[in-house]
Amino acid sequence: MLSIAFDPDYATNGYVYAYYTDALSNMIVERLTSTPGSNTAAATGTIVINIGHGGKDHHGGLITFGPDGMLYVAPGDGGCCGDPNNNAQNLTSFLGKILRLNVRTLPYTIPAGNPFVSQTGRVKEIWAYGLRNPWRYSFDPPTGLLLIGDVGQDSREEVDVVSASTGGTNFGWRLMEATACYIPTSGCNTGALTLPAIDYPHSDGCSVIGGYVYRGAAIPELTGHYLYADYCNGWLRSFRAAPGTLTERQTWAVTAPGTLSFGRDGAGELYLLSADKLSKIVRQ
Repeated sequence: MLSIAFDPDYATNGYVYAYYTDALSNMIVERLTSTPGSNTAAATGTIVINIGHGGKDHHGGLITFGPDGMLYVAPGDGGCCGDPNNNAQNLTSFLGKILRLNVRTLPYTIPAGNPFVSQTGRVKEIWAYGLRNPWRYSFDPPTGLLLIGDVGQDSREEVDVVSASTGGTNFGWRLMEATACYIPTSGCNTGALTLPAIDYPHSDGCSVIGGYVYRGAAIPELTGHYLYADYCNGWLRSFRAAPGTLTERQTWAVTAPGTLSFGRDGAGELYLLSADKLSKIVRQ
């Protein structure tokens, strides 16, 4: 199990979407039906999409609904090491991408605004590409931004910040690992790529855990700051993002080793999740 997402109309339709890998390591998005207000969903559901994978790792990890009501799915590049099949740059592959689906009815349909919807020989579900393993990403409607924590290979971790309404972005993998050339190791052409808003070397961590822009009420001085963490080094950092700018970078006096994910409740307050603990972010 990688992720669940509640339908924007859950209060009336009871739909819950689950993202998981099957016994063959394929990536499945399944729609389950619950009774709003209950604690359980039906034991069986309807498969929304089945994405062939076959590897043991790099399945991405998140499904979420965007402000546009579309369902976003972010499969990883297909496995270690170095994306040997170059899936992330291959527009005929679902892997190493962010996909955008209209699930108002099933089977899903392709939203008209998808960048490759009218191009033959390309996966029409693709919204963005050139990603290695986008474990966690989020939308921030007040700024219109999409923020992606993309886990790196051997050297660097990255956070990408782009307009949520602009499709077709190429984030560079495997041509680049964050801001460094990967294949080739030097002289890579960055002209058509969108480079990270921020990256850091593996001397500073090993696996970026993308979070959320804080929009709660309990810590007003944190409003507008995007929080993210590192799985190995256990730090918690933030910055304030706007289109084209990055300010107020900060490392917080919090130690959270083993952070696997962030959570956000209905009031906009944020949480850190590890393998054995759920912690709420509060003012000290």
